[in-house]
Amino acid sequence: METRLAQGVTQVALAKALGFSQPYISHVENGDVRVDPVQLYRWLQALKVDPLDWHAELYTRMDRAAKAERRKRQG
Repeated sequence: METRLAQGVTQVALAKALGFSQPYISHVENGDVRVDPVQLYRWLQALKVDPLDWHAELYTRMDRAAKAERRKRQG
């Protein structure tokens, strides 16, 4: 969702670009539905986002979250 919002794209516009319904986009963004790698690639293409940059950002965020969780458990 953050990527879509940063691009200024609505759920309706993304759904139309991908050939899905707006509720489906909402379900994916809420974590109710998972997408496979091919769908993710198409999603990023529709948003004009480089998949490698997106992936690097994902791992950066996951690493930060894991470190924060470890600090939380330690004290």
